[in-house]
Amino acid sequence: MNKNILTDNQLKMKLVNYKFDFSSDEFGELKKLGFYHVFNSFVENNVRNNGQNKKLIDYLKLYKLDFDLRALLFPMILSLESIFKQRLNDTITEEIILNNSTSPHYNEVVKLCIKSKSNVNVKQTLFRSCSHKNQIVSHFFDNHNDIPIWAYFELLDLGQFLSIIENCTDKDDTPRGVDKIKEKFSLNCNFKRSDGGQFTQNQKSEYIYQSLRLIYLVRNNIAHNQPVIDGRYKNNGYDIKHGKLISMIADLLSTINPTYAIPPTLTYDFNTITDAVTIIYLLYVFTFGKDNISDRCKVFINDEIMLNNSSLNNKIHSKIFGLDNIDKANLMLSI
Repeated sequence: MNKNILTDNQLKMKLVNYKFDFSSDEFGELKKLGFYHVFNSFVENNVRNNGQNKKLIDYLKLYKLDFDLRALLFPMILSLESIFKQRLNDTITEEIILNNSTSPHYNEVVKLCIKSKSNVNVKQTLFRSCSHKNQIVSHFFDNHNDIPIWAYFELLDLGQFLSIIENCTDKDDTPRGVDKIKEKFSLNCNFKRSDGGQFTQNQKSEYIYQSLRLIYLVRNNIAHNQPVIDGRYKNNGYDIKHGKLISMIADLLSTINPTYAIPPTLTYDFNTITDAVTIIYLLYVFTFGKDNISDRCKVFINDEIMLNNSSLNNKIHSKIFGLDNIDKANLMLSI
């Protein structure tokens, strides 16, 4: 068998060897959706080789469910990315005005708002975000020979934006006596407790940063047409502080719905998509309130994560959404 190509007969032989039951219609559906995305993306090697009979229809349903979830999460992620960029832009603008800067050039932003040890790295990040082929860049260079601060935030991708947040001054910095940009940014994001008090300094900036790091991983998978539902968005190469995200879930929930008590046995390790959906959904509702987008996500939580109307079999469902799916879904449905 030539492994450099994959004919219909070779694909059927693969399915038979891995003990998949399938009809001609299901095989046609697999071809339509894409062999790699349906078969290789969701079927781990140990599952393929375990010698047990499997149904291809289960994995076709899983792929379609993943596709639906990506369509739900992407607009929520884009909205969160946009508003956090806008709020950091507002925070930096306030700092420039406060310091009576006559030249709000990126050099001034770096001087006033960035940790001194990171000045060079941040300048390089800003430069990399600019391409003369970009309409925004060419317009401002052609007409003003400079790029305004707000335009940089339009050009930054989410990974570059995270780098900017990480290097903004915080409570541990005292360069030239400047104000702490991370703290002002957190306040501009309305991170206050339900009783009117503020989160602690560490919590405010870390909550946003850590949640955006998780969102960044999910967003990349969606943007590159990769699955998210099997938890492969979680990349151990990224140092996501799970403890910060777990605290964030508790604090956001106490702000949105103070009457709901999180079960003490509930844990979040972010190895399943349920945990990532929890962060994205809570952060979205906290930031924008309930709307048509969050309502559609809520239907998915009720039907699929709660297993009220899911087409998945129980074994696959438990592996994808976790054994504590009902408690976690109830938490999200409580708001």
